[in-house]
Amino acid sequence: MVISLRGLKRLDCKPLIEKVEAATTRWAGMNLSMAGRVELIRSVITPMRNLKKATYWSVVPRATHSIIWKSIVALREILKTNCRFRIGDGETIKLFLDPWCDGKFLSKEFSFRSLRALATDKSTALSKFLLQGQWQFVDIPLQIQNYIQQFKIYRGEDTILWQHNVFTYKVAWEACRLSKPEVFWLSLIWTSGRPRWAVLGVLILQNSVLTASNVQRRGISLASRCCLCYNHKESVDHLFVECEYAW
Repeated sequence: MVISLRGLKRLDCKPLIEKVEAATTRWAGMNLSMAGRVELIRSVITPMRNLKKATYWSVVPRATHSIIWKSIVALREILKTNCRFRIGDGETIKLFLDPWCDGKFLSKEFSFRSLRALATDKSTALSKFLLQGQWQFVDIPLQIQNYIQQFKIYRGEDTILWQHNVFTYKVAWEACRLSKPEVFWLSLIWTSGRPRWAVLGVLILQNSVLTASNVQRRGISLASRCCLCYNHKESVDHLFVECEYAW
């Protein structure tokens, strides 16, 4: 995934392009035509052009964009929670389009009328209000000045930092995934040594096996009858516990 504070250039996308090119070489033996490969690549790369007029944090996904790009955009809330902007020269951080205020947009903290004193162009960079590493304001409401001045200025270029001490895939995964309390059958299911049985066990305990009764609950008209005894409805409880052929 390409995340950049400035407008994306060809050099920024080079690692992504190399990965796509490496993946396409493995498609030779797959049932994907050349036209299909081109369309797949185009569906991922094309939406990135919108970042020329916006930023990754503010771009709005369209209905015509690929599900892959929409999934990348959906990660923004997680990234805003776990990343922070380190203000340097202010050249690449946009005043209104980037969540540089501790994960928040400045436009969400103040009314549009009060922010018009700062700038009217949404793509205005923070560098406009920096002079020799200090905030500089002219005819700006005092409330906005006090709010902005709480953010420290550092030497060097603007950067995005991981809020935790050290970035690891484990910490990132824990931040992204939807965690829930452990269930009592966790060790019983996932220590069987056979993934197929473990997955089936989870589906049974969650009543998610596609039996005729569960299919009916989705609004599909289907006769529900046990395919073993032909005497009862085909449900999870009956197939795996109650049916005379289950033991």
